[in-house]
Amino acid sequence: MKSKVNIAVTVLALGIFAAPSSLLGDAAIKLKLRDDATWTSVSGYSAAYKTLGASGGFRGTYKIRWWEDGDKPCKLELSTRHLNTFDTNLPYMVLDGIGVQLGKKPCSSPGNVKSVQLTGNSNWIYKLQVCTTDKASTSKNKLKGLRIWARTVNDRDPLSLSTQGSTEETVHTNCNKWHSAVACPSGKVASRLRVHYDASEEFIRGIALECRTLELK
Repeated sequence: MKSKVNIAVTVLALGIFAAPSSLLGDAAIKLKLRDDATWTSVSGYSAAYKTLGASGGFRGTYKIRWWEDGDKPCKLELSTRHLNTFDTNLPYMVLDGIGVQLGKKPCSSPGNVKSVQLTGNSNWIYKLQVCTTDKASTSKNKLKGLRIWARTVNDRDPLSLSTQGSTEETVHTNCNKWHSAVACPSGKVASRLRVHYDASEEFIRGIALECRTLELK
């Protein structure tokens, strides 16, 4: 009899810096995320899910890593970055690299790490595509690859965003089925993820994006 999934949220890096306003200044805080979150559909397969990311108004997503244990994708880490300070003299709580671990122990021997990352402080994830295995029984299919796309922000007034056509991609062996990509609407970037997982077989099956509008403060 299989055990129920045991989910543990691991904060991989947590930093708090209380910078006086005289050090940072209002001029340094140009961008924020509007409180208008919407969720995309799931790339991959919908299932139970865990939400990863910072809920405040100043952090966007730029990097995703995940690990396997016994061929099961059982751990995923999301890295976020402050829109203005890029974590330099950050006066907010940093939940950078929040990880979800799935599995009985859970994920006792994660390895074979893969990652996709956007470089440059102006680039933010806005679109994502999941690759899975392609088994006869779709309930057995699991995460085996990721593609991400960037939106580049120009924070001058008026604010502008440009969508990049190139992708960052990484795959494991047996990446056999690319699912439909999901994307944030115009003007939005990804602020959090929903990681969909199989609660009995204990592996990651799909990902959705939370999207919020970038605006000048």
